[in-house]
Amino acid sequence: MNIYYEAAIWIGMALLASVVSVQIAALVEIVVGALAGNIAGISSHVTQTAFVTFLAGVGSIALTFLAGAEIDPVSLRRHWKASLSIAGLVIAGVFMHDRVLLDRLRSIAFALLTPFFFLRAGTLIHASALVSGAGVIAVLLAVKLISKGVAVWPTAARFRLQKRERAYTTLLMATGLTFGSIAALFGLTHNLINSTQYTELVTVVVLSAFVPTLIAQQVFQPELSDADEGEAEPRDEPVR
Repeated sequence: MNIYYEAAIWIGMALLASVVSVQIAALVEIVVGALAGNIAGISSHVTQTAFVTFLAGVGSIALTFLAGAEIDPVSLRRHWKASLSIAGLVIAGVFMHDRVLLDRLRSIAFALLTPFFFLRAGTLIHASALVSGAGVIAVLLAVKLISKGVAVWPTAARFRLQKRERAYTTLLMATGLTFGSIAALFGLTHNLINSTQYTELVTVVVLSAFVPTLIAQQVFQPELSDADEGEAEPRDEPVR
């Protein structure tokens, strides 16, 4: 198959996911990949070449790097006990004072690299396993959400968070789309799990990212005070 044709297919899927939703592009990319990999007549055109696999691997590295780079060191120092209790970081301080560099890295990563990772993760999902593994998916999802709640809720209460903030924090901590997808894909590509188990795990990861986040944003999102909003702003250094 022509390499330019293959590139057009994958870039087209990434563009489609972005058009559907920019805010939850990762979730949509997985869904688009799953649809493309399971619809007859389309799946034969979605081939995972060595170059696609390479870009997906680089995308997974970029995701973990940016996750650390996005952390605000000022907020982390102020709330370090709560942060360590509830779970790129080395140079996060550099990026806080050079937002242009961070924005450029984010643009490259989210426009070119990470779509290939999430699309590839989606194409490896088998629709038949969703039906046969529905019970397993339900059990794993319940275990994940309950275990997160049992661990986070009491810890958040110990640091005297209000009930609304406590519920918001607990629900957001139930997510794990990036690292869950990376772990599942690593297990599949290294023959630690089979395709059925991979499908079940990725489905649980997607559901645990979408459902709690939707509930948190719509029902429990706290209102930030002026002090909290200004906390993340880089402070001007005195002229020397």
